[in-house]
Amino acid sequence: VLTAAANGAHVRQLSDFGEGPRFSPDGAKVMMAGPAPEGQRITAGIIHSDGSHLQTIPLRDPSLNLGWGAWSPDGKQMALEGWDDSNPDRNGVYLVGVPDGRGLARLTKHPDHDIPMDFSPDGSRIVLLRAEPDTDPVTGSLYVVNVDGTGLHRITPPGIDVGAAARWSPNGKEIVFSGPTTEPQGSIRVVHPDGSGLRKIFEDPKGGTAAAPTWSPDGHKIMFALIKASALHTPGLQPNKLCVIDEDGKGFTVVLDTPYYKGNPDWVDTEG
Repeated sequence: VLTAAANGAHVRQLSDFGEGPRFSPDGAKVMMAGPAPEGQRITAGIIHSDGSHLQTIPLRDPSLNLGWGAWSPDGKQMALEGWDDSNPDRNGVYLVGVPDGRGLARLTKHPDHDIPMDFSPDGSRIVLLRAEPDTDPVTGSLYVVNVDGTGLHRITPPGIDVGAAARWSPNGKEIVFSGPTTEPQGSIRVVHPDGSGLRKIFEDPKGGTAAAPTWSPDGHKIMFALIKASALHTPGLQPNKLCVIDEDGKGFTVVLDTPYYKGNPDWVDTEG
């Protein structure tokens, strides 16, 4: 896990603990998924944004894993993917207190992957990826659910495969997402939280695949990873670019072009 300025400068390693990094709402900490202290399960870890003070969320359930997820807007809870290797009936999205792991509450039930992507800005809803069985990388459809577990509804149609990245806009009006990283000419789309207004806002004219979009803090720009077309047919993770577009899909700019694979970007205002 690395950090950089939004213009691509000052790249530095933050941690080698895990993956799926997400800044806390105040930008002071980063959450990611990694090994639990016992070494047998997965849990969320929290590290200060300067790379110090790694702390793992205690697993208070005897057999549950807690993986990728998102911070609540007030930073007091996380929504995490929960799964039990011995009992898939327990799989789903769970809420958990930060940083003590107390108040574990289940929101959804699904025998495969339910991966929380983001909270709505007001903290009342969560957008999640409900994955299809046996997909590698994980792909599926987007759903929205209330934080009390009610109101689960699908917001993307069956004909569109969604990759493991979706983010709620800061104004709460749209959710941005992309397809899987292996999808040729993968595009970036937005949809309203009720499933209406689905539209494509970016597709690489050179045939590359856009993946893992995330909003700028003011909601006027979107950062994403761009994988060139030739790399889709090359084994292993290939170098790619982090790019930025305006919210309407225009203003394409490359901000980070380094000789390694980059994914799951997050964007936070550390000066505001």
